[in-house]
Amino acid sequence: EGGREMIEYLTLLVSAGFLDKGQHSTYRMTWEGQVFLDKVRDPEIWQKTKEGAGKLGSWSVKLLGDIATGFIRAKAAELGVPGLP
Repeated sequence: EGGREMIEYLTLLVSAGFLDKGQHSTYRMTWEGQVFLDKVRDPEIWQKTKEGAGKLGSWSVKLLGDIATGFIRAKAAELGVPGLP
């Protein structure tokens, strides 16, 4: 039961472009997967991202990445990091 659920999640991550399926049931994280993880690596950004998505009620992984990007840009502006639109 748990194994089947894991396969379903892995299949979703492959179809979303975050993982590539290799031989012998192995998986490799794609560049897109790495970018997403980098966006939500900071616990504060991840918490704000989850809260923002929760307010929307419906979301996709792409939208989570977009929300995280918004919080990262806001944090950068707070810190006075130049050059971000």
